[in-house]
Amino acid sequence: MMVIYLAGLKSVDPTLREAAKVDGANEIRTFFRVVFPVMAPINTVIVVLTAIESLRAFDLAFIINQGKNGLELLSILITNNSISESTRVGFGSAIAVILLVISLGPIVAFLSQAMRPAR
Repeated sequence: MMVIYLAGLKSVDPTLREAAKVDGANEIRTFFRVVFPVMAPINTVIVVLTAIESLRAFDLAFIINQGKNGLELLSILITNNSISESTRVGFGSAIAVILLVISLGPIVAFLSQAMRPAR
């Protein structure tokens, strides 16, 4: 993620920073008013990749302790309620729908930004 951020920071036009400095903006205001808006597509990509990677954390938590002791993830709840010997398939399906809705949020935001026509 840091490599993507560094590439995004390198892609920011230095003349934008110079123009902000000429206008009297300090470093913090320059970052939040100039650099951060320019990096909006990169921030969206980072959010989507982080969401996808956090949803893939099932294997580590399940291997360590089968989702007990505070490592109970949504994916482990789905597995324990749907696939295991439990008869709570409906509850597991409801959790799967919640996980789908959570994961669709950043993906839809990314796709709407990526499909937007250039100005």
